[in-house]
Amino acid sequence: MTRPQRLTIGTREVATLPDWGIKRVLAKTDTGAASSAIDVVHHSIEELPADDDAPLGRVRFAVVAARKRVSGKRRVVRVEAPIARRGPVTSSNGQTHDRLFVQTVLRVGAFEKTIELGLVDRQKMTCRMLLGLSTLAPDLLVDPSAEFLLTEKPGKKKRTEPT
Repeated sequence: MTRPQRLTIGTREVATLPDWGIKRVLAKTDTGAASSAIDVVHHSIEELPADDDAPLGRVRFAVVAARKRVSGKRRVVRVEAPIARRGPVTSSNGQTHDRLFVQTVLRVGAFEKTIELGLVDRQKMTCRMLLGLSTLAPDLLVDPSAEFLLTEKPGKKKRTEPT
């Protein structure tokens, strides 16, 4: 039995969330994490009632689109989405807490997939997004010795061919 060809992703990549209008978010791959997460302003999470389109309810939240502060404020993108699920998450320090999850499309280079993202305050983390096993498997292999295999490193200028 042959396995399908899989893309190799680096330990860090630049992700796009096109449904939310987010073009560049630094993402860290983490094969030790079961789920994926996105940095949201903690006090911005507002649960809304259920309806026919969202039986578990909806949630409004603000994704941190840029850490760099302009006029003292971080740039955020406000999103409203159906709650995909609510579940316990155990952090790396062993603490378990409930988290809301939503679905959206993830794009990393040419790779695209609908994924679940946990809403969490990652303010103290270098990468605003974490890509766990639920996102990586079975489509992607992680090369732990490399970064930015599918995307260009942030801040790096694109090369232009001489004319």
